Amino acid sequence: MNYKNALMRLNILIVLAFFGVNAVTLAAWSAESHAPTINLPVNDALFLELVLIPAGQFMMGTPLPISPTSFDLDESPPHLVKITKSFYMSKYEITHRIYQAVMGENPSNFQYGIQFGINVPLRPVEQVSWKKATEFCKILAKKTGKSVRLPTEAEWEYACRAGSTTKYYHGDDTVAIAVDRIAWFSVDKYVDTFNSGGMTHPVGQKEPNSFGLYDMLGNVEEWCSDYYGPYTANEQIDPQGPAIGTNQRLKVGPYRVLRGGSWLSYPEYCYCARRSDLHEAGFYKTTGFRIVVECQTCPPKTELIDKIESPPIEEEVPDKIKKL
Repeated sequence: MNYKNALMRLNILIVLAFFGVNAVTLAAWSAESHAPTINLPVNDALFLELVLIPAGQFMMGTPLPISPTSFDLDESPPHLVKITKSFYMSKYEITHRIYQAVMGENPSNFQYGIQFGINVPLRPVEQVSWKKATEFCKILAKKTGKSVRLPTEAEWEYACRAGSTTKYYHGDDTVAIAVDRIAWFSVDKYVDTFNSGGMTHPVGQKEPNSFGLYDMLGNVEEWCSDYYGPYTANEQIDPQGPAIGTNQRLKVGPYRVLRGGSWLSYPEYCYCARRSDLHEAGFYKTTGFRIVVECQTCPPKTELIDKIESPPIEEEVPDKIKKL
């Protein structure tokens, strides 16, 4: 689909939505030709925007550093990873509004008080454990008939990098003012002095990566499906992670991977290869997630695809197609 045809299709979808075509119909029609973005219905009024991530390969991890303090040792050795199947990933982190609609509850810390403003439903949900995130996926899969799950760690980093090989997906500059373009973070974990203000923020406010994914770095850490464990230098194809989990202190147990850093992280810790671990039943006010929907019929692609640019989430849309 070329850009002009994609834009015309998007305009038609908006017109149909204005005249009352429901989200389920819109999602089904959008999926027919495997457009770069599709809509996954959550209920009659809400849908999740998903971005098509084309199959490809990348170098996962971080090379050996000049300084031993410049990165965590668990990011090495770098290794070639091949992602053989295209997949859809949610454009934004799962928000309060979406989580509430699916789970019937909202565990988030940042939802009460006037300091959080009127856009609380658009903040990423947090205080979510890996177990709760996977339960969310199972419920949404049952409602939609789609294969919904957490991304593998390899899928997450591949999607985050979006073809880049630098520390951040916009370059290597670690200066806070540069990272400010793409992430919500802190420069002091005890007396916050930079852009997060000590809290999460509505999704989609920073610059996306080249795939059109927002908030892959900062705001909330994101769960992956894998157990946490050490890397090897071997080439891997569609890796699923180790069979047994450990944590960074090498304690064996059901420890899962978290990626991307959060509003509480220093900017130098909000980068593509950054890894951390947490017990699958644990959570903090920094832990959230986004989802993957498996693409059963999308042909493998190794090149970047044309993308439809969505309007900013602040733009008014008909009630029938409220987002996020």
